[in-house]
Parts: sequence; structure tokens; C-alpha cells
Amino acid sequence: MTSTKQLDVISFTKYSACGNDFLLFETDFIPNKAALSSLCTRRTGVGADGIIFVCPSDSCDRMMRIFNADGNEAEMCGNGIRCVAHYIFDSGIAEKKCQIESMHRIHTATKQNELIHITMGPPQDIIWETNIAGHQLTTLNTGVPHAVLFKEDIDKVNLEILGKELQKRPEFAPNSINVNIAEQHHNTLRVRTFERGVGETLACGTGATATAIAASYKFKIPPPISVMLKSGDTLTIDFTIESNKIDNVSMTGPCKVIYKGTIEKLL
Repeated sequence: MTSTKQLDVISFTKYSACGNDFLLFETDFIPNKAALSSLCTRRTGVGADGIIFVCPSDSCDRMMRIFNADGNEAEMCGNGIRCVAHYIFDSGIAEKKCQIESMHRIHTATKQNELIHITMGPPQDIIWETNIAGHQLTTLNTGVPHAVLFKEDIDKVNLEILGKELQKRPEFAPNSINVNIAEQHHNTLRVRTFERGVGETLACGTGATATAIAASYKFKIPPPISVMLKSGDTLTIDFTIESNKIDNVSMTGPCKVIYKGTIEKLL
């Protein structure tokens, strides 16, 4: 739930994780939806793909709440949770290992030189290779729901049209879905992601995770799998497969602080 009170001044840190950018606040005060959306709007606001609130947790070092650019709360964010881990390490809350609570799971993060390694939890609700609206795709939940389509020359695909088409499908109601298009590129996968409440982003951690798992099933690619994002950065997705059961899913990749600032009168 969002709060109706007002904070006159609040500090934030702007992060980028492979080009996926966020405003991070350490507070359990959650502004209203309009204020969140306004902050994320580029050119007239601060500009971000989403807003992260680092809150107290009864069982972990901190809890993450993540809101998309449209002001709606998401269940999880792979790139975002790496930023939370970076913040925890950078703030001295923990040194090299921490636990972070998301909406439905607990994640362990470790610092590996300049990279953050995070446990993602096993994927859920997997449907392999189904035909929807003439598209052959795999759907699965890697923290949030994703559809993965493999296509040739993904740079030529109008992802906005395809993404909106699939997100409106009744099969994905009422929560919609994130849409990924991917192709094999040498020894890596390339992926573009159209996210709920944001549009196409430069990177999506849960999307990279979903794509790697779908590619392993479809093309028999053994993990760990390198996934190149639209930004040109790469995430490493690892997991185990035993009797078609996928477990021990993890993601390793970079994130960095862009700048720090304050915002006045956040409603």
C-alpha cells in the first residue's frame, strides 16, 4: 500500500545495472502511484525504468520493493535486486554476502570482485513451446512472468508491436507478461525485452534468466549461459537440470552508481 503522507526531502541513489536504471530510496515510505510515475518520466522527471525502495526486513538484511515506470509494483527485478545488494555492500550493512527479501522469495547475494552474484530461485509455471497468436513461445515465471520467442535477426523485429500484442492476450490476464525475443549469437544469446509498465528496456535480469532457461531446453545448451542484453552488457545465468527439474538458478552481472541526490516534497 502507498502512503498518503508527504516527505519534504528524501535522498536517493541512481543506479544502472546493464543499462536498466533505477532510483533507489532507503525508506519504507511509498509515494503514491502518480508521484512514482512522474519521477520515472524522462526529460520531465528524474528518469528511470523503475523505483526501488530498500525497506527493513524481519528475516533478511533488507527487503526490496520495486515499482515500474508506470507506478505499478512488480514482484521482483533481477537487475534491481543486484543494485540493492550493491547498496547494502556499499553502505556497510554487510560486507560480501547478504540476504534480500523480495515479494515472494529470499535471495542471497555475494560480491565477486566488481560483479554481484544473486540467487534467483527456481522458475515456476513453465509451459514449453506453446503456440499463441501464431507465435511459438515458452512462458515461465523467473520472479515475474515472461514469454520467450526465438527469432532470426532480432534487431529487425518491431518489439513494441509484438510486445503489446502478446501482453493483451487473454492467456496472460490479469497480470500481463514480459516479452523477450532472442537469438543465438556465437557462444552467447542475444535478447531484447519489452517489460510490463515500462516498454523496451536496455536490460532485464529476469528476462535474461527466462531466456537462458528456455534456450537450454530448446537448443540443449548447457549452463552457465552468457546472455547479451540490448545495452551490450552480458549477464551469466547458471542453473542445474535434473530430470527436467530446473533449480539452483543464479545470475551474475555488473551494476554501478550513476549519481546521488535529493528530491523535495515527495507525495
